[in-house]
Order: sequence, then C-alpha cells, then structure tokens
Amino acid sequence: MIRRGARYIVLSSRRPQVSDEWLQSMKELGATVRVIPCDVTSRIDVEEVYNTIKNNLPSIAGVAQGAMVLEDTTTREKTFETFMKVVRPKVEGAINLQAVLSNVDLDFFVFFSSTTGVIGNFGQSNYTAANDFLASLAAQRHAAGLAASVINIGPVLGVGYVAREASQAVQDDLRRSGFMFVSERNVHQQFAEGILSGRPGSGQCIEVTTGLRPINGEATDAIIHNGADVSHHKSYRSLKAANFEATSELIQLALGRHIPFHFVSTAGVAFFSQ
Repeated sequence: MIRRGARYIVLSSRRPQVSDEWLQSMKELGATVRVIPCDVTSRIDVEEVYNTIKNNLPSIAGVAQGAMVLEDTTTREKTFETFMKVVRPKVEGAINLQAVLSNVDLDFFVFFSSTTGVIGNFGQSNYTAANDFLASLAAQRHAAGLAASVINIGPVLGVGYVAREASQAVQDDLRRSGFMFVSERNVHQQFAEGILSGRPGSGQCIEVTTGLRPINGEATDAIIHNGADVSHHKSYRSLKAANFEATSELIQLALGRHIPFHFVSTAGVAFFSQ
C-alpha cells in the first residue's frame, strides 16, 4: 500500500508487536505508521482510537478488519464461553467499527475472513460462524451503497498463523481437505481485488476467495461419514442417480405437488429451480 501511495497507516490490536526496525523502514519509504493498542470488542476503545486518528492524522480513507482468535474443539466439547471467545473479536469488532465509522465516507472496508467460512473445517464451527457474519455484514453495507468486501484467505506459505503455529501434520491435513497454500503476494493481490470489488456500484462479487483446490465431483468418491458399516461404499457415479431421484421425490412430497426440477449437484442438492 505504501509503495502505491499510502502515506498514513494505523495498525491496531490488543497487544501490538511491531519492531522499531520495520517502522523505520516504512518511514524511509515516506510513510507515517502509528501503532495504537485497542480491544476491538470494546466500543470505548474503538471510539478512542478513532478520535486519536481524527485529531492527529488525515481523514480515514479505508479500514481493514483482521481480528482473529482460535479455539478449536468438536461441537460436543464446545462451550458457550469457547464459542464466544472466537466469535466476539470478529462479530463485536465489526459491529463496533461499523457504528463508530457510520458517518465516515470510506473508499474501502475490507473484512479479513477465511476459506473456512466457505467450506468449513473440523473443530472450527465457531470460527466459521464468525466469518459468515462478516460476509453478511459486508453484503448489508454494500446493499446500502457503502464500501464493503470480504477476502476469504486460505493458508499462506511462510507467513501467518498456519505457517507459524500449525504442525506439518496439520498442514498436510489441510491440503487433503481441499485447502491450497498461497503466497504472500497472492494475499496482497486478493486484498487489492477486495478494495476494488467492494466499492459501491462495482458490479463485482464482494467476496474474494483464494486457497481452495478445485474438486471435480465426477472424479471424487462419495464420502460416508457415519455409516455403521461402510463396506458398501460406492463411487459418486453409482450414487448420483439414486441421490437425484430420492431427493426429487422428497421435495415433491413436501410441496404436495409434482413439478419439474433441475439440479446442479456434486454430492447432494446444491441448487434447484422450477
């Protein structure tokens, strides 16, 4: 952003850790970077940071919300406290930013989300729910003619949480689950695309997703998760006709009438229209 003309940037988190050497390198590029502690779940904290910026720096041009807390557990083991620990930074943080900046004409408002909000991930129902909220809030803002977009980021090579915290076994599991590792440069490009697509009247999808491996349903075996006996495991091709006919019959029975359906599906019904 600085190489493309940004001259004033504020970084904020609960416990910011930014080296003096990095700040100096940004200064040498001609930018002023301020680091301000803030708990984004606190409306008071957000208001204080906003007032500090308003009184000491030029007008805010854009905001990127990247708060994240993880607490992975199965649904059975998940408590209300562990659920909210993950949800609050994204949900309440976004709500607070939306409220405090309601009268600010922003060029962009980018929510940093995750590909888990698109396909889910084991043990992360709370994280997925929080990311889905961001997508809904962005859609609401965009419908109201305000700048908003969501970038769904996958695991990044060499930097970020997965590279820093996840074991090699976990990273291998992510690859097998359909996640595709991307470069830091890919994320920079994704952020730029998020800014452009999020502009009012852009006509573009406001969700920009990367880091998912394309999967061909015809070439992928059906996955039976909870069968008592999986010896009857069959390929997707052999199950396709049965899935279609059974689902069509159930829908028609539920509606109480026979109408033609068209299905677009890879492992069940994804879409139907009359």
